Amino acid sequence: MFHFANNVLRRIVNVPFALFDRTAFDAPMTKVLNDGEEKHRAILKTILFFLPWQLILATVAPDVFVLMTAVSFLALMLGSAWYVISFQNVDEAQLNAGVATFITKKMFRAFMLSCDTLLVAALLFIFRTMLPEMMELVPAIRELPIIFRIIVVIFNVAWLLLVGVDIYYASVAYDAVDSMLADAMPTLIKGAKASDKYLRVLELLEQLCAFLQKKEGNS
Repeated sequence: MFHFANNVLRRIVNVPFALFDRTAFDAPMTKVLNDGEEKHRAILKTILFFLPWQLILATVAPDVFVLMTAVSFLALMLGSAWYVISFQNVDEAQLNAGVATFITKKMFRAFMLSCDTLLVAALLFIFRTMLPEMMELVPAIRELPIIFRIIVVIFNVAWLLLVGVDIYYASVAYDAVDSMLADAMPTLIKGAKASDKYLRVLELLEQLCAFLQKKEGNS
């Protein structure tokens, strides 16, 4: 059963990664893709572990809109940070040490844990609005056994604390990376030199094209 579930997760995660032509990559780039797949499989496992407890909370919550408001703020903040983060000026040695993977894993996990709760709450809001008869079958919170309610509380507090820890560690690690950009000055200088070199080549090509056009016009 575990092997089957792992294969299903592998296929789900492999959908976007299958778009890449691995034959065009060298060994380091192939390793980056493989590490990315492993990272997102681990994140998906975490999401699926907490998803049932998030669903139960959203189902029995008297006002699901409060839950939507809370997680929508987290999803918006983390999503904005996730899509703008960049490591282009970070030294290659630090990237190879796993700094980028550490930061992006924690950021993306926190983002998805917030986002999937938002989606669950939104779906429950639709059902409650359009099919109130179905929601009448859901027992009131006080009708549920206290032990069950405590378990639901524990798991939902756990994923919220995990989000908080992920945000903290990702922020601290990124702040450390940002403070090390002075050490990445050689990388920036190398990029500037490469850009200057390409500009000079471009100027030579433009001069050559102009010369050839002039020559053809004279002939």
